Amino acid sequence: MYLSVAYYPEHWPRTEWGKDIGLMADAGINLVRVGEFAWSLIEKESGRFDFSWLDEIIGLLDKYGMKIILCTPTASPPPWLVEEYPDILLVHANRSRRLLGSRRHYCYNNQNFHEHTVNVVREMGKRFYNCPTVFAWHIDNEFANEGTGKCYCQVCREKFHNWLKARYGDLDELNRKWGTVFWSQVYTKWTQIELPVNAFDGTVELQPAFRNNPSHLLAFQRFASDSYIGYLRLQIDALHGERVSAPVTTNFGEFSANEIDYYDMAKNLDIVSNDCYPDPTISDYTRQAFVYDHSRGIKGERFWLMETTTGSMGICWARHNGPKPLPGSLRVLTYQAFARGAELINYFLWRTCRFGVEQHEMGILDHDGIPRRRYEEIKKIGLEWNKLRKELSIVPQKNEVAVLFSYEHLWSSRISPISPKFTYLGHLSQYHRILQEMHVGVDVIPYDRDISAYKVILAPFCCMVNDEIAAHLTEYVKGGGTLIVTIETGMKDFEGVITDETLPGKLKALMGVEVEHFEGLPNNENLTVCLNAGNKKIRSAPLIWRDLLNSIAAEPVAVYENGYSKGQPAITRNIYGKGYAYYFGTVCDDKFTREFIKCVVKEKGIKPLITEEREGLETVRRGKYLFILNHSQRNKTISLGRTYEDKLTHKKLKGKVKLETKGVMILEPT
Repeated sequence: MYLSVAYYPEHWPRTEWGKDIGLMADAGINLVRVGEFAWSLIEKESGRFDFSWLDEIIGLLDKYGMKIILCTPTASPPPWLVEEYPDILLVHANRSRRLLGSRRHYCYNNQNFHEHTVNVVREMGKRFYNCPTVFAWHIDNEFANEGTGKCYCQVCREKFHNWLKARYGDLDELNRKWGTVFWSQVYTKWTQIELPVNAFDGTVELQPAFRNNPSHLLAFQRFASDSYIGYLRLQIDALHGERVSAPVTTNFGEFSANEIDYYDMAKNLDIVSNDCYPDPTISDYTRQAFVYDHSRGIKGERFWLMETTTGSMGICWARHNGPKPLPGSLRVLTYQAFARGAELINYFLWRTCRFGVEQHEMGILDHDGIPRRRYEEIKKIGLEWNKLRKELSIVPQKNEVAVLFSYEHLWSSRISPISPKFTYLGHLSQYHRILQEMHVGVDVIPYDRDISAYKVILAPFCCMVNDEIAAHLTEYVKGGGTLIVTIETGMKDFEGVITDETLPGKLKALMGVEVEHFEGLPNNENLTVCLNAGNKKIRSAPLIWRDLLNSIAAEPVAVYENGYSKGQPAITRNIYGKGYAYYFGTVCDDKFTREFIKCVVKEKGIKPLITEEREGLETVRRGKYLFILNHSQRNKTISLGRTYEDKLTHKKLKGKVKLETKGVMILEPT
């Protein structure tokens, strides 16, 4: 259990450093992250390095028994480097250069940039490889964020061609897999292949009425992801070449960019780190719960929360200056991350900046450095954590339900959207959110993970299926598991090409249905889906999309009540081996979907952690401990079915107990 802060000593006079670090120590902070935007100070001109200020900071930290997370500073190349090598600047999809003046303005494939990256990283490694105060190394900062996920320069074009040769071998294979006969795009030379532009990349139409081949776009997305991973590997190798042995990580940007396959990137890291900035003024905890469960699932173990909020994010990132967090908000959000697997919490940031674009992003201290309410709240957490470190015996979560997540499915859904109202993340998070509100623990894991121990697996929008995925899911259900899939299941191969089999393609036998046809539903006012949930009927309009199902062996669970599809199944259940396979063939509202999930969970004998489903009330099981958190602005009453000891108050609790607004309980069975 570590409490950390992002600190920028380069922003403050040296006379302030000792005071700041003293206040950190008094608040129970035991780690400080430093250096990710300090290249201009570390290397003031090519080859002239100055580590004296870092030496001084490390000395002060050591005096207080604190350690440092030391960052490589490559996220912001200095002006002298850009001036000497202007070709290092990233090129956007509209072919404009990302000019000096912000950050993340480099091409991740540029050889000149690679050489200078290796130089600065090696020098840092030489200087600090055996420094006992260095707790961990942190590479760069939030790869691919802020519209920097892809570079369209000439270097990237040539490297993309080499990547394609390695993947496909020859042009005949590429042409066949991409279907380039469409619109007369058959390639006869590798150099004919341009860097593709997605006309709807984000919210901006980059080139009106211009549509690249989806397979081409998917390949370029994979190439960009691999390129960033290669750049990360370059820095890790440089550190290891200088005998660095401390753990190495980098901070993922939660779901803000989604340009990199974090499952692949994490294979190179000693521990996963992710950023998450919850809004401390609202009671909905489920967005960050999804981020944390995904973070924990990337490697299937603990993770570090490398950046999280200490207040309003300011107009720079949030588009508005929000109110300060309510009393208790920072504490409940800290415990939420810890409950869901974070063993390190790094607050961004220690002290609000006086200059630069983040002047309105609140730190633990304001611009004047005077401790106020936010500091006192962090100090309370620090005091509690000093005690809990000695008392808690934490083991990894063991949940009975998992949601399967794939970056390639996400990319495919973004490249070929089925509706402006549909997003892959929104679809998955609906199921995750409902399970959280039901107080059922859930993991978010990749498709290649061992799933045999889970009672229920959800694979929403499993649009690309190969033989391996089909066999993996089939074996799971055959062995007694329950699988839920949703719209567009099995539609494509992993080149983004639609199968010539009747949908759901390779999963047809498992699901026991055929998809008669699929259609978007922009106007669905006259359609209704009805679910028989025990002794009651639940109804919803089908939203956005539907796969119209014909049963081969499956039984209907919900049906359409009207329209030309009246009587046809909207949801089916197929008995396969010892298990069940559900096909949810449309998108429905939360009330309907919750009742469906409740039926499945009950069928599998999965019990909620508590019975009260109330706004802002969160529960997490971690090892033997039950965490209960109240994110709302109202006190909550909870029914406990057995006797617990609250590890924060050491009180014995049973029956009906009150949890105050922004309150936290860590309950151990007695």
